[in-house]
Amino acid sequence: MKTDPATTAFAGLSLLRAGAHPEAVKRATDYVVRAVEAAPEAGPLITDITRTQPQTKLGPFIDTVLTVQFLSRVVENLPEGSDRMKRVRGALEGCVRKLQAAQLTDGSWGANRGWAPVLQSSLATSALEMASVAETDVNPKSLSRARDYQKSLFDVATGRASGEGAAGVELYSLASAKRANAAGARYAVRAIEEAIAKGDLPADAEVSEANLDAAGVPAGVAGGVAESFFAADLQGDRLANDDALLRGFGSNGGEEYLSYMQTSEALVIEGGDAWLQWKEKMHFKLEKIQSPDGSWTGHHCITSPVFSTSAVVQTLTADLDEELLRKAATLLREMNEP
Repeated sequence: MKTDPATTAFAGLSLLRAGAHPEAVKRATDYVVRAVEAAPEAGPLITDITRTQPQTKLGPFIDTVLTVQFLSRVVENLPEGSDRMKRVRGALEGCVRKLQAAQLTDGSWGANRGWAPVLQSSLATSALEMASVAETDVNPKSLSRARDYQKSLFDVATGRASGEGAAGVELYSLASAKRANAAGARYAVRAIEEAIAKGDLPADAEVSEANLDAAGVPAGVAGGVAESFFAADLQGDRLANDDALLRGFGSNGGEEYLSYMQTSEALVIEGGDAWLQWKEKMHFKLEKIQSPDGSWTGHHCITSPVFSTSAVVQTLTADLDEELLRKAATLLREMNEP
């Protein structure tokens, strides 16, 4: 059976998060690195395999996107200066260049490519975050534009997310916006907590632009992270309480599982009790639809059991990557320190 880099990288990510099967991770790494090395330097693609489920449903760059995420994790565990590290880092840097070159001026990776390309753009945003954490050369403006595009999908005034680029399915856009707001929301909370600890704000101070200014958040940043905090709060309430929203397309496909995964990562980054409540909700929901063999299968669009199971594993174990995921919030602070 012919495989593809996107599915291989995504399965590798689930194994890395679970801390399982290092030999399988090694073989997956070798496969995607060879694919990148064989690909032309120019252009956004790393494979000549076409019309895979991830490509047709998420977008044509998804192999590059998920390879960036996967290799950003792999380099954490390789000896610095080793030949293997050089190959993996070379492949990662090449994919990051491809990804950034393919980004559109609005910060997305194409609203009309794929069935629900908003998820490709969301995963690409996460990929740039992880590549930055892995100390790869990521243009901060590229990451900022990517986050801004994802955040723009949600209207705070109405509490609704756009269906544009999401096949008309609000869940995909809302979960993507939630993931993009997570770093800013955590930045805001940490800034207030630190100001309270220093005595610069009263013990009952809440997140607001004025309080963030008083906490010493750089000029021009306080408003944005306050907006992220309030948007993330509204999005979290919808995801926790709106069962119609969670049904997504109406049946569970890989796109639904990806949306649950992005939500899990966002809640782990933000911290607090919301993650534990969401995790319990997901355990209950996903256990009911698990296949007898222990896998999960999509019932529309991305039906691949490998892809779907990988998304579910990452949904339920996002807290195992808490430290790594929260570095994204630290990174945002560093990007905006004067």
